Amino acid sequence: MFHVSVLRCASCNGILSAKTRSRILICNHCNSPNEFRKGDVHKVNVTYASSPGRSPDEQVYVPFWVLDTDIMISSMKIIGGKIRRFVKGEHSFDGNHRIWITAGNIPELQGEEFGFRYSQNQPVYSIGKTPHIPDIPVSCDHGEAMQTAEYFFLKNEVKRSGTLQSIDYSIDFSGYELVYLPFEKKEDMLRPIL
Repeated sequence: MFHVSVLRCASCNGILSAKTRSRILICNHCNSPNEFRKGDVHKVNVTYASSPGRSPDEQVYVPFWVLDTDIMISSMKIIGGKIRRFVKGEHSFDGNHRIWITAGNIPELQGEEFGFRYSQNQPVYSIGKTPHIPDIPVSCDHGEAMQTAEYFFLKNEVKRSGTLQSIDYSIDFSGYELVYLPFEKKEDMLRPIL
């Protein structure tokens, strides 16, 4: 048996509706963003990066969950590669980091590439939504992004020089927000502007 319930804004209790299928619902009454997660809605902080002035017709906003993490590696066994890691500047994500996880439905390899790029080199941007640039709908909630962040961390450790034999770690999340970055869109390819 199905149960249908009305989704209400976490800020003003107004009824929520959506024009596109997205995990983020904007309230028509108070304009607050709401995250749809586990059958309920929750307040979420949303930030838009302004576009540096290129044609909005050829751009799209790509959503990212930006997760504040504290990763502590208690032990790690690596065979070989320690000097190469140092020389090549292959850094771990242990410690406090902001990890970027692509939240929109884009090709998986591109999403991983953008996530690693922005997690390793935090993008610098001015805040403000540039008019006439469409948003890619959000396809995962921040809980799913947390699981992906842990996968990113482990994948980064495995990709570094040497052979990872074992690792003991803990990962804690202290905050999150949704950030939309502008990208150039040519056919099926996205190219970072920032």
